[in-house]
Amino acid sequence: MTVFWYLAMTASLLFSYSGGNAEAPLVVFETVAVLTLVVGGLEGPRELKVLASLCLAGAVLTKLEGAVGATLIVAGFVMACFISDGCRRAIRAAVYGAPALGVWLLWMIVRVTHGLPVSDPIREPLLHMSLAKAGTIVPVFARYLQAGSWGVAWLVPLVIVVVRGRADWRRVLPALMLSCGLLAFAFVYYLHVGSGVVQMIVWTLPRLSQPALSCWILAAAVAGVPAAVPDIE
Repeated sequence: MTVFWYLAMTASLLFSYSGGNAEAPLVVFETVAVLTLVVGGLEGPRELKVLASLCLAGAVLTKLEGAVGATLIVAGFVMACFISDGCRRAIRAAVYGAPALGVWLLWMIVRVTHGLPVSDPIREPLLHMSLAKAGTIVPVFARYLQAGSWGVAWLVPLVIVVVRGRADWRRVLPALMLSCGLLAFAFVYYLHVGSGVVQMIVWTLPRLSQPALSCWILAAAVAGVPAAVPDIE
């Protein structure tokens, strides 16, 4: 599955023309954060906890949508801990997002101090969107999710999930939350775009969807594997 991930993400990076831009580091930050949370959990080695927190902070500082991805990852981890062990462990899980929140606040302070815009200049005001655009968005959205592999990169993990059958999906909630949540965020975002929504999808969706694809493959690979916490000394 590691080889498949490598080939799928390489094709995606080439298809989106983002091999030398910030999208690749963002994929790395968010994928490593998800993997460390899934493998280590709350009881894992301290090194994995530190790595997860640093990667979440790195995602926030890499691109605007990194803050969305980091929020979704932490939300998925908190949800997994709450389902498994209740409120107290969920609160402990939320602490992983503290460094990311800290650097986001710092960046907001820098932007306000230097007169930089703090909102997205492309998007219309919040909730100022038209569902009538959905008919235009959906076919283009589906077309530009193909990730340079005619959709194979998305379909193979789905086939693995179906063939494998029963799996512990709670473990991979951070990955699933990022994959599903990021695509939902993108769809709602495009509903806010005024004119040129099709061109906006063509430009941005192949890049925006890469962390979702990466973690979708990761979720399919890990869901049926027994949990094991590595011994890091």
